[in-house]
Amino acid sequence: MDVPGIWFLYTPLFCWGAFVLLLYRHDPSRLLHPFRDRDGPRDWWTVKLGLGLLTPQQAAQKPSSRGRALPYVAYLVVAAALSLSWAVPGFPLDWYFLLAAQAASGLVLTMATIKHLGRPPRRSFVDVLRYPRLGSRIRHIQDPAPAAQAEEPEARPKWRARFFSVSLRNGTVVSTPSYPEKQAFCASLIRELEAANPDFAWVQFLFVKSVHGPALVRLKNSLRRAKAEIEQPSLDLVSGEERPKSELSRDFYNRVDSRMKKVDDLATKPLVTLAIQGMWVSSKEGSSVDALQFDQCSDEHDSLAAFQYRDPRMLRELVDRRMVTDIGEYLERYTKSRLEPPSFMVTPEGFASLVHLPAGEAVESLLSVPWGNSARGYDRAKIEEGAKPDAGLREDITSNIVELSEVPRMEKILEEASIQPLGHLASATVRTFELIYAAGHTELVLSAETVDDMRKYAGLLDSVYGDLKLATAGKVPAFLRQL
Repeated sequence: MDVPGIWFLYTPLFCWGAFVLLLYRHDPSRLLHPFRDRDGPRDWWTVKLGLGLLTPQQAAQKPSSRGRALPYVAYLVVAAALSLSWAVPGFPLDWYFLLAAQAASGLVLTMATIKHLGRPPRRSFVDVLRYPRLGSRIRHIQDPAPAAQAEEPEARPKWRARFFSVSLRNGTVVSTPSYPEKQAFCASLIRELEAANPDFAWVQFLFVKSVHGPALVRLKNSLRRAKAEIEQPSLDLVSGEERPKSELSRDFYNRVDSRMKKVDDLATKPLVTLAIQGMWVSSKEGSSVDALQFDQCSDEHDSLAAFQYRDPRMLRELVDRRMVTDIGEYLERYTKSRLEPPSFMVTPEGFASLVHLPAGEAVESLLSVPWGNSARGYDRAKIEEGAKPDAGLREDITSNIVELSEVPRMEKILEEASIQPLGHLASATVRTFELIYAAGHTELVLSAETVDDMRKYAGLLDSVYGDLKLATAGKVPAFLRQL
């Protein structure tokens, strides 16, 4: 049967649109905001130029972007060939053959769309998200603004550069993960860096005081609505009978009450928004950020996991010490097609279990740290809990980025009372605690948005560890000038 007047039997646009809407129905905003990793010579050239890591000769040699478009050209050629197959002599013009050809062409176009927009979102009411996957941090990476000038880079081996962020594996936003062993996380992390021995590793902990009360209230209301929706029976379209929904037997429903209780607890506590991100460069096979066991940080609801990227724009985020401070969107979409938040909430106690200086028996096995004597017995008067340190405590600090020239060697775990100020390290502006590993040496770097805030930050650490020996640090680690 010929139906030449029905236009959609001769074009794949209808099938393509139907496939895309079906795949992205759980999060239509993805159609306007692609969620994909970008990696190519043009991307790296743009980022390095903006950071001043190129010579004038290299800056003048702008890489071609043709390689990025080639896969899409291939998709379009195949889709056009399938769509126009009806023009081949002998092709049957019955409507079902025409529809099959356009559906095949639309499927190819859909594959190109997925490559451009990223993987389709998951449906609602799931408790476990697939892993490994592309993390949501990539949604917030900004395009760099070029600037010029750089030193001549040295000869180097073939390095494999990867960026990463650490967040909640299953996106259970009520989770406030912590490390189970007190004052051991930092030493454990450095030991893992030494064991993996990458050419370069940069791990940033970025943190800020946060108030999520209104977003938590909305989260609890959405959990209550989701529970009521799941409890409503569904109607069988064949028999017309009501049947209980399959979600009643899944973890999402079984744990919804405990998570609403956790929301109530969080709404009454001071919270810190914490982001963990970094860069891993290695010329050795098998060396990967997976060597860092962030998954040991957990609570009863979720655990942490590392999400890897190739997108060089992340380098600018690291250099500028940028984090996502507003995670309200991720709290609200938890009962929908959720994503793990690029930053997550922790309690002051959980924060102190992750951000601290190495202490305990583990320090004896750390060889990459520049050790010094602890000045805890001769430090300034301890700062009272919750009090702000005197802005003049560290007049020797003249930069908002400093490094510990010596790390106090503390072979015993500090008493609980003396580490309480660690829970108050977060301020109204973003501060960082960073580990930079290169050439078998680990640097501990601190940063704040202003010099005055850096002095207050250092003063709080002094109240715990004694007077720290600090030196001005560069914004860009030296290793990156060879990249």
